[in-house]
Order: sequence, then C-alpha cells, then structure tokens
Amino acid sequence: MRTWLIVSALLLAGFAPAPLPRRDRARYDQRLPEGTWVAEAVRYKGNDVLACFHGKRGIDVAIGDRVVIRRGQMTFAYRNDSSRARAWSFRLSGAGPTRALDLLDPQADHFVLLGVCALEGDALTLSVSSAGEARPRTFVGKGSALVIVLKRRSP
Repeated sequence: MRTWLIVSALLLAGFAPAPLPRRDRARYDQRLPEGTWVAEAVRYKGNDVLACFHGKRGIDVAIGDRVVIRRGQMTFAYRNDSSRARAWSFRLSGAGPTRALDLLDPQADHFVLLGVCALEGDALTLSVSSAGEARPRTFVGKGSALVIVLKRRSP
C-alpha cells in the first residue's frame, strides 16, 4: 500500500504543469513617468522648427512649452498659456524601449493620433503622425511625422 501511495505521488508531481514565465515588468513599465516635461526640440517632416501647429485637431507645440503627464493624460500648454492648454488621453502598447502610443482627443469621439515613444534617461521622445496617417516607425520625422523631444523638468 505504501508503495502505491509513493508511486502515485511521484506520478502526479511528474505530470504537473510548468509555471508560466514571468513578465519582465520592471524593465519596461506600462506607464509613462508622471510629471512636468519641457519641449527641448521639435522636428516636422525631418526639419528642426521652433514651433509646429497642427491646427484644430492636432498638437500645437513649441520649444520651451510645458507638457504635463498625469493619470493617463498628456497636457500640452502652448507657450505656457493655460487657456490654450490641450489634454490628450493616451494608450501605450507593445514592449521594449520603443512603444506604440495612441493619443485620444477627449473632445472628439474616436479621434486618434498614432505615434511611438521612447524613454531614455530623462528624455522622452515622441513621434506622432498627422491625422489619418499611418503610425511612424522611427524618430527621424520624415513624411508627416511630428517629433518632440521632452526633458524632465526638475522640481
């Protein structure tokens, strides 16, 4: 009887499923770091510019503008004028140092700007396409992509 119990226990333990692999959450966080950022560089269609105006349904940003990231929203304060501030909800997807970024306009139903972002040290780089364009794949800024380099503002 003991032999039967020992053999049964070994067989059950031998065919137990393997544990699932752990996700590497520490390396690539699913969120963007919250805080205040400053636009250090702006490029549009591959050219360095002082400011870029996408008009009513796009991002208005200039060098020196403040960008606040909090609770899933990215607020662009053009020329630090709070009356012209525009908040975008955002979603991140993918894994790795470069992530897919979807900007959602809370004032317009289903309006999305597609982009990518990368965080390296205290620099956050965004590359965002124009409305209706495909997601950019690089931070070069060719085509209609707007590239913004943000630096973390010290407290």
